[in-house]
Amino acid sequence: MDLEISGRQIETFIKTEISCISFFKERSMSCLMMEPIMEELAEKFNEIKFAKINIEEHEELVEKLKIKSIPTLILFRQGKEIERVTGTNFEIIEQKILGVLS
Repeated sequence: MDLEISGRQIETFIKTEISCISFFKERSMSCLMMEPIMEELAEKFNEIKFAKINIEEHEELVEKLKIKSIPTLILFRQGKEIERVTGTNFEIIEQKILGVLS
């Protein structure tokens, strides 16, 4: 999963049924740890569109979405935030996604 989108693309991207965006920072060890987790989630949950946004390049969006720490995953349904997870715990992220899908 290497779909990095820009802040301008987010509105179109999140209009789908369910989407998940990972907000990351280039040189963050925890964000690097998130990469394989996102890839596994994208393979496991093909009904969800996955992408990532670099917070250093989109500060206005970070402020608008009130992202306080990284990595942060936000799940959207038809443009609205429905769930938010901070950190790299695969089991917690997976549980949140399963909750959204049920």
